[in-house]
Amino acid sequence: MTRTATSYKKNTLVCKSALLGLSAQCLLLATTANAGDEPVNCKNVQVSETKIYAGHASCTAYHYYTKYDQNRNSQRHTYSETLSRNVDETTKRWVTLTGMATISTNTWFLNDFTYRTGISCSAEVPYSHSEPVMEQQCEYTPRAGVRVIRDEGTTETYVKAHGSDRDGHIVKAELWVDGVKQAGDSLSLYGNSGDTFQVTGRVTDNDGHTDQISKTITLVVSPPRMCGNEPC
Repeated sequence: MTRTATSYKKNTLVCKSALLGLSAQCLLLATTANAGDEPVNCKNVQVSETKIYAGHASCTAYHYYTKYDQNRNSQRHTYSETLSRNVDETTKRWVTLTGMATISTNTWFLNDFTYRTGISCSAEVPYSHSEPVMEQQCEYTPRAGVRVIRDEGTTETYVKAHGSDRDGHIVKAELWVDGVKQAGDSLSLYGNSGDTFQVTGRVTDNDGHTDQISKTITLVVSPPRMCGNEPC
């Protein structure tokens, strides 16, 4: 078996630009990534505070009704009553108090009658204290991946270490082939069909956290891309 892992000739792949878009000469195989993206250095942080209200709340409720005098002229009357109650701890500054009122009035025919009706009003609850609102905040490890592009019609295979970081950015990407660290984060693999390489990609984010992934790359002759019955 012939291996060329010690002479990878970085950047010799003609179609390396396919990393930005698939070209006619290359076939983008896959981007393989491991778990990564794990929370680390988590801590509870106060992000705000909540005001708590409690105590005696009261307000005046009003009800308007009509009465008639001896000449059957209508007169508007107002019933008022102070409503109150003790309010348990709540995050609401205002509460609605309700009650029942008994109203004595008459009809246009001057017949007296009594009815009961519900009354309500909005009461302000006294401020009691404030409580902190806590939130768990974490840093996140990056997610490493190895991108693979095969050259059509040959065994030449381009590999590149890359990654992503949800709470920052990648500051370094490193590549190993068969345990040998490479000078850069990408290179081309050459050899016979069936040759295998153990490729490891590792990335570091701006918080100093790392993640890595390893995969076995087997060289194969990739058939040319066809446009109908003819090669493109």
